[in-house]
Amino acid sequence: MQRLAGWLLIVALALVPATGRAQSADDTSPGAFAALGSNRFDQVREGIEQLTASGHPRAAAVIAALQAGHLYTDADHALFIKQDDGSFVTAETGAATDIMASGLKPVRVNNAVRNAIDAALGSLRLFASSPAVRLDAAEAVFKSHDPAALPSLAKALAKETDPAVKLRMEQARAAALLSSADAGEADRLAAVAVLRARGDNDSRSLLASSRSGPWRRACSTGCRSVRCCCSPPPASPSPSA
Repeated sequence: MQRLAGWLLIVALALVPATGRAQSADDTSPGAFAALGSNRFDQVREGIEQLTASGHPRAAAVIAALQAGHLYTDADHALFIKQDDGSFVTAETGAATDIMASGLKPVRVNNAVRNAIDAALGSLRLFASSPAVRLDAAEAVFKSHDPAALPSLAKALAKETDPAVKLRMEQARAAALLSSADAGEADRLAAVAVLRARGDNDSRSLLASSRSGPWRRACSTGCRSVRCCCSPPPASPSPSA
């Protein structure tokens, strides 16, 4: 089921207008594809983050293929995507290739890489044409609270016009900031305020964990207890059609 969802996501993201992409494919880090072909999980995760931020037109297809277990690498760390008929295409261009499966091995993932995949696909969907899709994407990023999504969130927030979607993106940004060791004190305090206003169980968990994290002082200053951060949230507007 997860594999089918991954391939459906490739089709859906292909319909996103090019203007909604984060930036030109020419800005792709040369090391992003090579990192994805690494046998080290930390490098694969870095490759996902770099490719997501690059705006490369093949980013969604490559990351969804990795999620579905269809991304393969050869001895030189070149990447290929396995098709339903068993053939392969090059990951970077989508061009057909006659490479044999015997010379390839699947890119391995662990839980950290899976989390990075989820955050990446959520970030890419932040630029979809449908407000409902963007709302779901922002919620997915909120739940992953991955700091790697912050650049995409900043770009999406700058473009967003739907009030409900923008609010959810702000909440996702707050969650990611509380998970970032690099966030400044002012950003952490603002993030605490946003999560306090949301006030649901997910916010409780984030604020509770923040009391022992690098943002401890910010949470303590903005709210003396997790309980006070979790007052019932105000009614949120629904996304426009």
